[in-house]
Amino acid sequence: SDWAVDLLLKLPLAEPPRVTILHVVDLDPRTLHLISPPLARPYTIELRKRIDRSVTEAERYTARAADRIRRRWNDVRTVVETGFVANAIIAKAKAERADLIMLGARGLGEVKGVLLGSVSQKVAAYAPCSVLLVKKIVRRVTNVLVPVDGSRYSRGVVTSLRSYFLPDTIQPTILFVWEYPLRPPPPSVSALQANYQKMIVKAGFQGNALVVFGRAAQRIVEIANSTNVDLVVVGSRGLTGVKRFWGSVSRKVTMDSPASVLIVRR
Repeated sequence: SDWAVDLLLKLPLAEPPRVTILHVVDLDPRTLHLISPPLARPYTIELRKRIDRSVTEAERYTARAADRIRRRWNDVRTVVETGFVANAIIAKAKAERADLIMLGARGLGEVKGVLLGSVSQKVAAYAPCSVLLVKKIVRRVTNVLVPVDGSRYSRGVVTSLRSYFLPDTIQPTILFVWEYPLRPPPPSVSALQANYQKMIVKAGFQGNALVVFGRAAQRIVEIANSTNVDLVVVGSRGLTGVKRFWGSVSRKVTMDSPASVLIVRR
């Protein structure tokens, strides 16, 4: 979460944001019916004390974070709630009609390459708005990778960059991965690159377009790693329920990308 605050302060945002710093004190998942009756009352009392201490610590932490952000922007407030963390974040975003959720991705788990914790995964899948998953500390946000697949959703991501970032502060690279078994002739590749290059210019940015071959998710992650990008921007198709996890390629990129990932919705 410190990384998320740090990245927010470095984002070249197009407009001053209204920031809500939310800290959710996680409720103990165990329920009283699992506790023997003689222990139920002392258990409840001790749990209440523990939650109260956590709330006090959360208030101190959010106040410190707010002080850092107010050095750049004034419209900052803090909120401390109790509940199940992912559910509370999603509910707050809906209630606030948030444009963007930023949160750290802790990368819990023993399987190498699984870079998202359970809270991050759930928020990424079910949030009503765009989500920025912060995976590492960056000195600045300049080099932005934008994978596209030719759909209107991915084209909309390129257009939406201008609503997020100042055009003269970032250099986006549009990446198209050709997955088909037959490679197109060189003139077709050049035409495809030129088309995406025009899209960058039309959006008001100075950047480049790249067409590569291979399996889409794997190549996107490899290029994000080898070029040391600051941010990967992917589009969401805005579906509901489990289908909202925006397709296998985008989901895998979000899970495995070494760089922070902005998932654009709406």
